[in-house]
Amino acid sequence: MTAPPSNPEDIDALLDQIQVPKEVRAAGAALLLAAAFVGLFALQNLVFVHWFGWYGCVPVALLLPVVAAALAGVGLVRARPWSLRAALASSGLLLVADGAWVILIYRSGIVSPLGIASAGGGALALLFVLAAARPFAKVAAVRRRLREAGYDVDL
Repeated sequence: MTAPPSNPEDIDALLDQIQVPKEVRAAGAALLLAAAFVGLFALQNLVFVHWFGWYGCVPVALLLPVVAAALAGVGLVRARPWSLRAALASSGLLLVADGAWVILIYRSGIVSPLGIASAGGGALALLFVLAAARPFAKVAAVRRRLREAGYDVDL
């Protein structure tokens, strides 16, 4: 175990480094926005479209990745240790599930601008999360060093 920094300037410098970078916050916001668009698209299909058979279950099932993506997005905005993996998984799942549903709907002749926005938002969220991986790793390393030095900074 390393000794904690004794100089207050060193502590302040380390504390400045643990602030969540704007790239990570933007990735969390993009994931939250994509979850909102996909959730609205699923609700639109639940309320305005009458699906027959198992197709009626798909919009309800689409809400599960929406909840996972929203929770991961909130964690990513605050740079929680678990949030990057959860954001990668949920944004990928959101993109695949929503993309398949959009393709199925468009093949049946139903065109919705919200469907286009939700599919584009899922792809954009995945790109933002991938771009935030390196700044997230830097913050995680600084937090780990401070934790080893005796400071609990996982707010």
